[in-house]
Amino acid sequence: MMPKWMMALIGMFVIAGWTSQACAQMNVVGIEKQIKLGLNFANIGGDDADDTSTKTGLVGGFGVKLSLAGIIAVQSELLYTKKGATVDTGAEEIDATYDYLEIPVMGKINMPGIPNFYAGPALGFKLNAEADGDDIGDTVKSTDFSLVIGSDYGVPIPTIGRAILDLRYTFGLSSFDDSGADLDTKHRVFSVMLGFGF
Repeated sequence: MMPKWMMALIGMFVIAGWTSQACAQMNVVGIEKQIKLGLNFANIGGDDADDTSTKTGLVGGFGVKLSLAGIIAVQSELLYTKKGATVDTGAEEIDATYDYLEIPVMGKINMPGIPNFYAGPALGFKLNAEADGDDIGDTVKSTDFSLVIGSDYGVPIPTIGRAILDLRYTFGLSSFDDSGADLDTKHRVFSVMLGFGF
């Protein structure tokens, strides 16, 4: 498996390359760099996700927003995100944790002074998977595809940038199970992040 530091490095190059290419091909009128940190409220959905409950985890990273002509913007991010759930088997509760390096690319309605809405796909690269501290990485797919829908609101800070409140829901589109049992299990994550744009 690819080392985690290499995944992060590749992710940064992807964001940098995408930003350069987008600026060259689109009518970009503004670029904002962002850093964000917050909490995930994660669970597992799907036909085979029974008796699960929400668990919390960290989410954070950086992003770039490209403002285009009018009110349209495109935003891409590189996030560390901790997903999972608490699973009740009847005999015991199992703490399942899945760590990803996630790259969402979202279209955004960009209007100052009001909440902005965005949506788009996200590709996650598995970093780690554990159940009660035991490694279960061999039973989890190396990539995860999701749909991100959310809203953020920015408060200008004169001469510095703006503070950002970001609320989003990440809806897994594909099962992450790779155990050979063909289980339908998908990530469901509500995230609350605070950030800074500059």
